[in-house]
Amino acid sequence: MPRYTLLLAGCLLSISSATAQTAQPARLNVSVQGGVIRNLQNEDEGQPLHAFYPEVQIASRPFSLVRGISLQGGLHWGYWDDGVREGVIGENRCFSFLSFCFTSRSHRGHIAGARLYVVPTQIPLVSLSLFSGLSWHFVSTDKGVINVGNGGYSGIYSDIIPRRNYPERFKALEAGLRIAVPLGSRVAITAETQGYFHIFIEEHNPYTNERDLHRSQFAHKLGLSFGFF
Repeated sequence: MPRYTLLLAGCLLSISSATAQTAQPARLNVSVQGGVIRNLQNEDEGQPLHAFYPEVQIASRPFSLVRGISLQGGLHWGYWDDGVREGVIGENRCFSFLSFCFTSRSHRGHIAGARLYVVPTQIPLVSLSLFSGLSWHFVSTDKGVINVGNGGYSGIYSDIIPRRNYPERFKALEAGLRIAVPLGSRVAITAETQGYFHIFIEEHNPYTNERDLHRSQFAHKLGLSFGFF
């Protein structure tokens, strides 16, 4: 019995290997990933520093550049929200000529961009690639406020009320590493780790100083990739 079992396993392995060699790569790959991203809160403000980050990416079929190296392009979109909804007792920026002072900042943002993957084609079992790209970050900042009395705070901290919303938009360079483990000819488990390095602010909140925002972000994601066509 074990002999027939080994024979059957050998036949199945040979058939699957032949199928994998003759199958054409998918023209389009769609990846759905989820993980964490470093948000824009500073460490000294006592707020959470990481947020949940889902991302969807559409990538082309890899095309050969030189022997053993292929290139693959992709477009991606993701969203994050740091979840900060209440103020904290700390170093607040109050203005004597106003009737309120800012006490908290809540950030959320969309990230959209393009990536180029450099894919070595001679690594067995897994697909390991380096990538770089350019992304646009559309950040929405909510300011929390508390009322102040004549020359000081009117009693103990009251509920923090988000009064105003300020949009920001900036570009960032991307660089990272991707690992894909095939589960078949059209499905793979993916893992990515990357950094976003902000390079140009197109729209800036005039009430926020540069030091108020953490300007480098790193993301770590796991997901699935599906091949189509």
